[in-house]
Amino acid sequence: MRNKSQENVKQLSLNRFKFTLLVIVKVYIIIFVLYSILGIIDHLSTSIDFSIVKSISRGDKSNGVYFILWMGLKTLIIAPVVEEVVFRKPIKFSKCSSVILLVMIIIKTHLNFYFLGTYAVLMLGLYYFLRERKNINYITLIFTSLVFGIFHINNIEPVEPHQWFLYLYKVFPIIILGIGLGFLRLRLNILWGMIGHSLFNLIPFVFKYIL
Repeated sequence: MRNKSQENVKQLSLNRFKFTLLVIVKVYIIIFVLYSILGIIDHLSTSIDFSIVKSISRGDKSNGVYFILWMGLKTLIIAPVVEEVVFRKPIKFSKCSSVILLVMIIIKTHLNFYFLGTYAVLMLGLYYFLRERKNINYITLIFTSLVFGIFHINNIEPVEPHQWFLYLYKVFPIIILGIGLGFLRLRLNILWGMIGHSLFNLIPFVFKYIL
């Protein structure tokens, strides 16, 4: 009986992993389609040049094994865990989510305008004013995904002020990722969101630091 129970747990975990992998693959497909469309716009337009928007973080394979191991730890474990707790845990209202948000308000952040503190205040406001709505989880999912995308603007080199809209070129795919991970949070739990986040980060990590 115990072996059968263990097999059921393993099968359930396998099914959840497959579901998580499927969500991440769909996110990549949506991003690919998005960039394909933007590439066509870039090719046809004489006033838009998406190539000027570059990510700040670039891989350097000459830094040695310890550097690559540190970046692997940071990219595949630390970032997924921390960002899922900050941006996906609060999607569902709970005492734990409220405590996380209150801690964020107290600590705030090094970013301008106390970005995470403001985010936490707004999330608590959504909890209070929308607590009776049945679709509150989907409202908070969209909101946290938007904030998640904006949060990653720091990963992008500044563009000319009159071309501020080019930030969307890099930020929009992060918003799509946020929605996908938020969906995992609602359908499964935050652990699978962390696993999905790590799977998403795995491909760019391999291309930056391994290949």
